Amino acid sequence: MRQVDMKHKTRRKKHAVIVICAVLVVAVIAGALLWITHIRRLRDEMESHHADAIMHFERGSYTAATRDAKAALDLAIRLRDTTAAENVSDIIEVIEIIELGTELFTAGDYQAALDRYLQAANYASDIRVINVGLDSDRQLSIEHINRKIAETETYIAFYKLIEQAEAFAEASEYETALSIYEEALLVATALGTADVIHIAETGMIEMHNRIILAMRNEAHKLFSQGEQMQESRLYAEAIEYFYSALEIYIELDDHQNIILTNARIDNAKRNLEELAQQNQPETDPPELDPPETDPPTEYPQDDTDRPDEIAGNYEHNLGIGLDLITPIDNQNQEPANQVRMGMTEGLNEGWYNGCGWIAAYNALILLGSPQHPAEIVRYFETSGGTVVGGVLGTCPA
Repeated sequence: MRQVDMKHKTRRKKHAVIVICAVLVVAVIAGALLWITHIRRLRDEMESHHADAIMHFERGSYTAATRDAKAALDLAIRLRDTTAAENVSDIIEVIEIIELGTELFTAGDYQAALDRYLQAANYASDIRVINVGLDSDRQLSIEHINRKIAETETYIAFYKLIEQAEAFAEASEYETALSIYEEALLVATALGTADVIHIAETGMIEMHNRIILAMRNEAHKLFSQGEQMQESRLYAEAIEYFYSALEIYIELDDHQNIILTNARIDNAKRNLEELAQQNQPETDPPELDPPETDPPTEYPQDDTDRPDEIAGNYEHNLGIGLDLITPIDNQNQEPANQVRMGMTEGLNEGWYNGCGWIAAYNALILLGSPQHPAEIVRYFETSGGTVVGGVLGTCPA
């Protein structure tokens, strides 16, 4: 009986040991599975933070990028993954360089910011070479850094142009300064920033105003010199100064001074004509025997106009187009300034001696009987209506 009991006890012990061993094996396997799952979860979390850090970096969200990169670094250390830890550490260093560059950029120190961005780009390129086997979403892209570099270089170029324009402005070379400001505006427009666009536009407006002021001062100076010449009875010189001033007034579209200067020109011409008449000899020149043939009746009176020049002027003037409807209000503008009258080259065009025939031209339009300037000029030239070959315009009588 006792032997049977011992056998049963021994059998139960074996069964208990087997059960315990089985439980232990199951527990170990379950623990291992739980550990593997835990490690897998940590690694997935690390890779997720790693990818998020890259994403935030490329969007320019450096604070968020740093936060995710540090979280990934902590997990890599827990996982004892030295490769991942080194990679994330490199990313953190690049972000810190970019953040420093951004602070310098915001402060307006664009050259120092550019140096930091170039440093970050070189470092990021090295990291990509080292980590070439990583997935694309865990590789540090340098496209964002390159955009920062390009933007900073454009700002540097813009402010260099502004410095050049200011230097030319200080030297009173306003036209050159204006052209540089215009170039700067194109760069500012490419940047699309309101502040730099405003700087360029303000500079352009200031240079334009300075150019206008300089032109106006020059015109006033020439006009004053013309008046001085007229007071000294140097009427030809006065006319030259007045015409130089008139050109500037026309460019400035200064109607009041255009009218005033034209009046001064007409007055100087009348004075010059009177002076020429006063200097004529009191005795008449000896009469010459008439030619054997009658002179052509088409070209009489003013012996300073020769038939060939009259014919040449007529042919030239016929080629000038006018509508024969609109009166001429400025002898210095096309087509009036192209009409020729007289024979003295350079002093036979409308800009110089056109006031007489223009007055007749306008009067005929108002009377309803318009005539082409070619006909009007030929009439003056063939009827003794020009003075000194047209140098002094038309005869007021």
